[in-house]
Amino acid sequence: MATGAVRSAEALVRWRHPRLGLLGPAAFLPLAEETGLIVPIDRWVIHEACRAAATWRERAPEATVAVNIAAAHLRRPDLIATVTAATASAGLAPRALTLELTESALIDGSEAVLERLGQLRELGIRIAIDDFGTGYSSLSYLHRIPATELKIDRSFVSRLDTDTRAYATVEMVTRLAGAFDLAVVAEGVETEGQHAAVTAIGCVHGQGYRYGRPGHLADLHPVSAPV
Repeated sequence: MATGAVRSAEALVRWRHPRLGLLGPAAFLPLAEETGLIVPIDRWVIHEACRAAATWRERAPEATVAVNIAAAHLRRPDLIATVTAATASAGLAPRALTLELTESALIDGSEAVLERLGQLRELGIRIAIDDFGTGYSSLSYLHRIPATELKIDRSFVSRLDTDTRAYATVEMVTRLAGAFDLAVVAEGVETEGQHAAVTAIGCVHGQGYRYGRPGHLADLHPVSAPV
């Protein structure tokens, strides 16, 4: 937020359907989760995102990429092997990869899941709690999960201009993240007013159309001059 430079990109999967055109994740990921296809989709996205980030870092060493991980994949022991294989084959430093997990995916809180997340952190992988504030928002799991950042859900950021409660929520989560030594990202920043508000609150990072719209992988340049 201080420099206006774009430093990271989030990998979001879309389906180019032969009849229906470009489909967003809501149109097919629920079925992928029901059928078990979500895990191979996750694996493919991780590998593609790591390859892209490695290319970006040749021009800009600070570039990073974030990938969403499904709850079903988080529960699998081979997640560690998938991530290490993806970063190794791409020649990507583990610290350049962030795995984003929703609160609902983390609510399991089993010892196996926590151990897996701990192993990922030991490897240098960053862990983000996505859409924070819309799920269970349990303070107890903030103590237990080795997260590195919180992403404030866009539903709060979109109302910053008009809703004092939304403003108070974003401000509170920002302070909470600071107390837990977590980076904080405001999601869904689209207008100048929202940008000004999250900056005033103290969010260090923002994500949304204000900074860059979704694009094809080959066309993205996540590190740029100030915007």
